[in-house]
Amino acid sequence: SNIESIYHATEAAKTLTNCKLSVEDYRSTISSTIQSDKSTTAEIYYAVCSSVNLGLNIVESTIEKRLNTLAKTDDSILSQGYALLTGAQLSPAIAKYYADTINDLVQQADELDGRILQYEGGISTTAFIFDAFYEVSEKASSSIKIDPKQLIKFANYFSTKRHVATLRSAYYLTKAFKHLSDNKNSIPIVVTRASPSEVNLQNPSVLVSVTNLFGQTVGEMTVTADSAKRNEDGVVVISKQKLTPKSSDFTIYELPFYDKKIPRGFYTIHLTLTPSTNGKFIGLTDHTIDVKV
Repeated sequence: SNIESIYHATEAAKTLTNCKLSVEDYRSTISSTIQSDKSTTAEIYYAVCSSVNLGLNIVESTIEKRLNTLAKTDDSILSQGYALLTGAQLSPAIAKYYADTINDLVQQADELDGRILQYEGGISTTAFIFDAFYEVSEKASSSIKIDPKQLIKFANYFSTKRHVATLRSAYYLTKAFKHLSDNKNSIPIVVTRASPSEVNLQNPSVLVSVTNLFGQTVGEMTVTADSAKRNEDGVVVISKQKLTPKSSDFTIYELPFYDKKIPRGFYTIHLTLTPSTNGKFIGLTDHTIDVKV
């Protein structure tokens, strides 16, 4: 739409030095978008952002009224996401009103396998909504109102989406990763196997990667293998064994595993992490690594 083009132009001009746009070229389109009953929530967002970028005065009560009306006619998750992002452009008081709705929006997410949360519309929609949660909370100066268990389920979903099809998805996924790796927020820990799945004489150890979603270090952790059980019969071959840091940045830990006495088979290693530094870490338990002997 025309207002979307104006939004992109003003966003680009904001980041470029010596790029000044003529306010008068856009004033009437922005104003009519805000006043029009036919405007969508997305268009209201574009108009408000464009106003902010161009230094135009915003009558917040008018925007609130438009958003409230739109909420009655379009309660789609995308529309609600745009409402949050619009709220993030307004006063902290209005932003707080929208930040307080985050929990309701989280409840609208679909849960898969008890470990993933996503919205209908896939990665593009989910990462977009997730970004809106953080943007509006930041404007409201309030902490993000998402239960840590739910936050981990969103993080699980994002961590499976390293390759995305559109620039929009990539943009919002990167923003989601950034929010979930920022020290001022809760940081989910990502634990993955960093060595071959088969353990043998040549590869006697299991290497485990411990990072944030960006693959960056989260500082030193005490990583403990609570147990290693053979899948077919539950035989425990390791119990409460600490892993050894293998890299100076504490992203790789080693668990010696191969032993002639260990029977052949498929094993699941259960890991628990304990941080050495103070941080808002979540997802420190219930990590599993599968290996074959």
